[in-house]
Amino acid sequence: MRRFRCIAIDPPWEYPEGLQGRKLPYETMPISRIAELPVPSLLMREGYVFLWTTNRHLEQAFSVVRNWGCTPRQTLTWCKPLAGVGLGGMFMTNTEFILVGQNIGERSHARTKNTKGHRVGTAWFNWPVAGNSEKPEEFYRIVEKVCLGPYLEMFARDRSPLFGTREGWDVWGDQCRSTIDLPCW
Repeated sequence: MRRFRCIAIDPPWEYPEGLQGRKLPYETMPISRIAELPVPSLLMREGYVFLWTTNRHLEQAFSVVRNWGCTPRQTLTWCKPLAGVGLGGMFMTNTEFILVGQNIGERSHARTKNTKGHRVGTAWFNWPVAGNSEKPEEFYRIVEKVCLGPYLEMFARDRSPLFGTREGWDVWGDQCRSTIDLPCW
């Protein structure tokens, strides 16, 4: 099976009640099944995973990354522009998070073997919003700036900014024309 230095994953986290009472436009997965994704067999030693999550699943995302054999390194924040009332309770939910994990042991200090040695001057980003679950083009640029390829986007969509247009990226998901096969998934 092909291995990757960098995997971006936006899994279909469960929201049993939907979003503001609306059913999600895709099938969701329980956290236990997300944790069983074949990330360990796909990620190179010292490679990086960029796991997208929301406030509701942020705590579980750390467990998922550890289950994949990765050490959480940093949490990035996408600050979405305000657009109407939006989701949320006491506070409007206009952020998403990207948990960055590295495939190393807890005590390792390896930080640059599979990176390009670039440092980004922030951990929060004010990127534009497109359609439901679409990730901003700028996200892919940042990943390419800091990490070496080859790259994989799991749970990609045909409308993804990188489908068929970015050299070094493979895509996989049930809402796209996958460029790799994942057995049993």
